[in-house]
Amino acid sequence: MPMKRRRDKRRDAVAPEAWDLMFESGHDFFGDLDALRLPDPLRLHPESDARAAAQAAWNDVTRDAWARYGWAFMQQRETRPNRELPWAAVAFGLPATS
Repeated sequence: MPMKRRRDKRRDAVAPEAWDLMFESGHDFFGDLDALRLPDPLRLHPESDARAAAQAAWNDVTRDAWARYGWAFMQQRETRPNRELPWAAVAFGLPATS
C-alpha cells in the first residue's frame, strides 16, 4: 500500500502578506517569516557550508511562495520609479497568472 503524502506544514505557517518584504528585497528584515524556522543566512559565516545550505533553503521556500503568491503580490504592488521589478521577479522570473 502506498504511503500517504503529508502536506508540508511550513507552507501554511505564515500569511501571504508576510512574504511581501522578502519578495521586494530578498531579505526578511523584520522577522515576518520566523514561523518557517529556517536559519538566517546573514547570521552565519560568509564562507561556510552552513550559510550556503541556509541560503539554498531560503531560495527554495521563497521560489515556492513566489509561485503561489507572486501574481497577487504583483497586482497589489505599487511601482516605484527607481525599481521596476521586485527582487523575486528578477531572481525567479515573473509569476504565472492565476
